[in-house]
Parts: sequence; structure tokens; C-alpha cells
Amino acid sequence: MKLPVPALVLASWPWLWYRSRPMTVTTFIVALLACLISANIPRPGLVRHINRADTYLGVVLPASSNPTRALEVLGLPLRCEVMVGANWYKQRGENVQVTCPEVFLLSSVAFLRFASAEPEVLARSLARVLPATQAMAPAGLGTLGGSKRVTAPELPWQAFSPLLAISSHVPLTLFVTVALAMFLFAPLALLVAIAWARPSRVEIGTPLLLAMLLGGTALYAWFTTVFGDGLSEAGRHFLAGSLAIDIALLAVVIGVPVLVLHWVKAPRQGALQMVASAAAALSIVLAIAMAFRWAETEPLAIGALERPDGKQVPSAGVQLGGWALDPFGVERVQVEIGALRRAARFGEPSPDVQAAIPGYPDAARSRFVLDLTGEELAQAAAAKEMTLRITVKSKSGAVTEIDRRRLEPAP
Repeated sequence: MKLPVPALVLASWPWLWYRSRPMTVTTFIVALLACLISANIPRPGLVRHINRADTYLGVVLPASSNPTRALEVLGLPLRCEVMVGANWYKQRGENVQVTCPEVFLLSSVAFLRFASAEPEVLARSLARVLPATQAMAPAGLGTLGGSKRVTAPELPWQAFSPLLAISSHVPLTLFVTVALAMFLFAPLALLVAIAWARPSRVEIGTPLLLAMLLGGTALYAWFTTVFGDGLSEAGRHFLAGSLAIDIALLAVVIGVPVLVLHWVKAPRQGALQMVASAAAALSIVLAIAMAFRWAETEPLAIGALERPDGKQVPSAGVQLGGWALDPFGVERVQVEIGALRRAARFGEPSPDVQAAIPGYPDAARSRFVLDLTGEELAQAAAAKEMTLRITVKSKSGAVTEIDRRRLEPAP
């Protein structure tokens, strides 16, 4: 998890080498040693188990168009299929330590097996988690004031925090656009630096170096959030990326006017810079437009069934309840129990969901409810065990399964 430290030093090598060769070598050695030491510090076994369950069961496997085949790619037994879409905190009435303990044995880079088997899994996983990284602080973060619990937004210094406003109140489309542009900064700046810039040219080399470092930090934070922790508290795990984005925005606000003023004063000297900047900007715009076009057709919704919490339901009737979100807005929540098909009532107030994941279009009213009578449950299946499946249809037409579990009627 600390590999970017020596990687950032390597990316900065030409600039550092130009300034001081001994300090360059020393910096790299120190960074590498710190990386090796931190990588060998044992983490509590429970933390590792939580991360594996949240990543592979909660994010990677649901991103596959063929969960059975995805289990084979990861080397997991078929009995784990009932856990696909679950996580450590929402096990849907199952016990992951009994049903699918093999998931704990997967390595932190096992997801790379999909790079050749089904690369769309990696893309969908990244796209699904990105919107959930918008809130920088967990909704439950707070402190105790006497006997009263005070959440982070209620704290005096948080109430006027510009970072909190940026992370919680901008539209999701704007947040994702800025984040994607930031992710593209690193490779584009590296290409320009290799093809054109020189470390000795401070007016060119320094901005490129800053773009590479900030873009690389944000990109690394995104990947490690998705494939290291999954959707659970994604905003907290993406904190380094959020801060890198904020710094980059500040640099753009300050730097672009200065750069334009330089071009106005010396248009001939800045001609090549203007061409390179225009080409980079056009590349970023086209890439983001293509990413949004692709995302519209993909199953990217998230959600959870909260009532019932497990798999037993009263045979006399039950009220199903939970929440659902989609980056492009929710059109319908469909509930399937055996042969029964019903559309849930969607749009109930959800202040807790909005506090945790604020940017989604329906964050403030994302709860769904469906009442089922005993007769409807009997109609759904005559057997003692029924299969529940909840899907979300986005306003762009994509359908995502957000819950699947085995229901058992209770007396």
C-alpha cells in the first residue's frame, strides 16, 4: 500500500537529479526502506478479513456479468455465489466465515486476474466506487460533548470548512468530471515531460512535475480504495486523493491566469505551450465524454436491503425496506421473490444516506419500501425457502442487482 512513495520519487527523478544527485539517491533509498518496513508490519487479521470480504464480495464479483465464471477466476467455490454482493457488515443472513471462508485467503492483487479474463470487471468496479468517494469524512464521525454526541458537520470548525463544502455539496457529475481529469493529469504530464520538457526549464518542468505527483496520488488513492477496501467508507479511504484534487484545483485557479498572461506578453515563445495545453485539454474532454457515455450503459447502482436484516421473514407478511442510488438517477426498484414481481415505492426521505453519500441525484430521498402480505408470500413460492432479488433500473436504462438472498418464512 506504500508503493507510490518510491514510485513518486522515480517519477520525479529527472527533476531531483538535476538539483542534487546525492539527495536523489538518498531520497529514493529512504522511501524504499520506509515502503518495505511498512509493508512488513502485520495488520490485525480481522482487518484483512474485512477488506477481502468488502472488496471481492462487495465490489469485484458483483461487477462481473457472469458471477459463476468470476468465482472460477478467483478460485472460489460455487457455494460463495450466495455471498456475491454482500460485505462484512451486511452478510444477508449468511455467515461469510462459514459460507465462503476462502475469500479471506485471496491476495490483495487477486483482482488482476480479471485483466485478461474479463477486464470489464475492473472498469465497472472503479466506476461503481468513484461516486461514493465524494464525502471526505464518514457520516458517523464526531465527538462527545457531555452526554450528547456531536457529528462532524455540527462541529464549529466544520460548519465553515470549504473542503467540506466542496466534498459534500457539489453535484456528482462535476465531482466525477474533476476527479477523472485529475486521474488523467499523471499520464499526460508524464508523456509531455518525456517528449518535450526539461527539468532545467522551470516554467515548464515544475507544473508538469506537480501534475504528475498530484495526479499519481489521486490515481493511487482511487485504485487502493476500490481494490483495498471496497465501498465501505470509500470517502475516508480516498482522503489522500481528495486532498490531491483540492490542491490541483487551487494550482489551476492560480496558475492558469499567470500562464495566460505569459502567453499574451510573449505569444511566440508560448506558442508551443499553447498547442500542447490545447491538445491536452482536448484529450481530457474527449476521454471524460467517452467515460460518461460508457458509464450510462453499465450497472453502477449501489444500495442495501435493511429490513429484514437477515433471511427470515414472518409468514404472515413483511415490509421490505432499504435504499438505492444510481449515478444517473433511479427510475425503478424492482423486487422479485420466487414467482412474485413487484415495484417498490421509491423516494422516501433518507437524511442518513445523504450524509454518508451526498452527491448522488436521489441521495436525499433514496429509500424504498414494499409491503407484502402473507398471501403474497405464499404465492411467491410454496417451498420453505424463497429467493429474493432486488434490482435497480437507472434513468439511463441500466439494471443493477443490489441484493440477492435466500428467504425462510418464520412462524
